[in-house]
Amino acid sequence: AAPVDIDEAPFDTARFAEPKQEALFVDFLQRRFAGRRLNLVVPINYPAASFAVRHRNRLFPKTPMVIASVERRRLQPDFLTRQTAVVPSRVNAPGLIEDILEVLPETKNIVVVFGASPLEKFWLGEFRRQLQKFTNRVAFTWVNDLSFEEIKRRAAALPPHSVIFFGLLVVDAAGVPYQNDDALKSLREVADAPIFGLYENQFGLGVVGGRLLANQDVGVQAARVAVRILRGEVPSRIPTKVVEPSAPLYDWRELKRWGISESRLPPGSVVRFRPPSMWKQYRWT
Repeated sequence: AAPVDIDEAPFDTARFAEPKQEALFVDFLQRRFAGRRLNLVVPINYPAASFAVRHRNRLFPKTPMVIASVERRRLQPDFLTRQTAVVPSRVNAPGLIEDILEVLPETKNIVVVFGASPLEKFWLGEFRRQLQKFTNRVAFTWVNDLSFEEIKRRAAALPPHSVIFFGLLVVDAAGVPYQNDDALKSLREVADAPIFGLYENQFGLGVVGGRLLANQDVGVQAARVAVRILRGEVPSRIPTKVVEPSAPLYDWRELKRWGISESRLPPGSVVRFRPPSMWKQYRWT
């Protein structure tokens, strides 16, 4: 009901984790907001949340905070203060692989794509640990030690019954930075195997689907919490819930491209991008 001035301050801490770079950004923010009264700070994702909490006393010591889109396993004790609300999420790594094996039961090899930034190394370790239970059913190929160009070359010549799982690619092993969505689209252009993803925002960019992490749900819940804080509520007293992966979601175009029958999809699956039927397209006529 009232105008809100939203000031974005993007800093890719996943790419630029060096202390010198971080110190320069802190100096920049301090000058940028000098003399301005901030009503709310919203760090999005773990690297931003960790940065904001580390430098909170210098940058915005009394400003309420909403930490959004941090996986619940990455929540730190110093994230939880009276002036902080947290909207966490949960990544279900085993569920993602179960979805793949349900729609493609003949899968023999899954190529797992993560980059080499600190954020990606964390998730690489988590996936390696959580996917041990599947090693008697399928082989995993980890390509985190390769450049993205080499990953694409391998993706273009995979053996039959292979699948690509695309997690994150922010910085490859050669130190080259990438925009995650652009990397996914580039990989799809050359891959000779279906690609499955981790986040719902990857949907429509070339992933087949599955139980994806619902980024939009995180954003909606964080916005609702933000409004309550701006209206005067104490952040830590606002109840929030962990955002779970979405219902199984599939791209009709990718199902057709790879010959995956809709009869194999898990119960309750939603199929999008299906062309309208003749009746639906011309029903008014």
